[in-house]
Amino acid sequence: MLLRCDAYEQGHWRSSLSPEGISEFFAHSQEGFVWVALDEPNNDELAFFGELFSLHKLAIEDTLIGRQRPKMEEYGDTLFTVLRTLTPTNDAGKPYETGQISIFTGKRYILTVRRNSTFDFERVRRYCEKEPEMLVFGTGFVLYSVIDFVVDSFFPIIEALDETFERLEDKIFSNEQPRRNLRSFYKLKKKLLLVKHAITPLMEATARSSGGRVPVLCEQLTDYYRDIADHLARLNSALDTTHEMLHTTLQVGLTLIGLREGEITKKLAAWAAMLALPTMLAGLYGMNFDFLPGMHWQWGVFVFIFMIIMTDVFLYIRFKKAGWL
Repeated sequence: MLLRCDAYEQGHWRSSLSPEGISEFFAHSQEGFVWVALDEPNNDELAFFGELFSLHKLAIEDTLIGRQRPKMEEYGDTLFTVLRTLTPTNDAGKPYETGQISIFTGKRYILTVRRNSTFDFERVRRYCEKEPEMLVFGTGFVLYSVIDFVVDSFFPIIEALDETFERLEDKIFSNEQPRRNLRSFYKLKKKLLLVKHAITPLMEATARSSGGRVPVLCEQLTDYYRDIADHLARLNSALDTTHEMLHTTLQVGLTLIGLREGEITKKLAAWAAMLALPTMLAGLYGMNFDFLPGMHWQWGVFVFIFMIIMTDVFLYIRFKKAGWL
């Protein structure tokens, strides 16, 4: 559906328009541009704006399908940008709701399309309208603002991931439920990969808008797009650092589990040895032979029990010194 359709001229908001009134605005304004915001549009709605703005059919197809890789492509005079948004959820099996924002940017128009996303275009609109000296740069500044707000939305997500990692790191050295801790680490690793898939491709895309052959719409705003690239580099570096620490901690956790299992095995072996020797002696003296030492002695049974006790005491002391008990 149509969220907003507004006309801007000389850095200021002029009026709200109906989709049918866009052509008339273009006819009467030589420098102004329109900003159209759509949410989950159907084929007919996109076809209408595709014909109105002469949008490429491949870009329209990517918008309709959704779940595209973040990218920035040029189709003639139109710059087509795809962004991925992540919204935290309470579902353990699906930590983030993944959405897509498609942006068609031309000199006289910018068309933003949400799919499976709750990204707030109104915040971006209010920000742009408070900066008339920047809004005179036209649709290039609006595109920068949308990308900047999307990129900034990743910072609290990464901070939350870092806090989760720190809590799990403290637990990994405790003796309580090590396997559950490892499962929590794997869930965290899955979240990190989801965020990385949203950020890393966007780094490659926005690099084109701040260096090399810069798109015409971004030429006067390369410093601002370079700032976005810097933010993305910081986010990507933080993700890589957390991922490396997570990998190291997982290896440490697996090693600790192996050590704990080894300690348990040694304790079981020690107790088994302490039980095995008395069992062997009792089995030997339980056989039907008359010539075993002490068989017919009245104190033989007490000596035998004393011998078993002393044997176990000796084994216990030896195992204790060896650290097996």
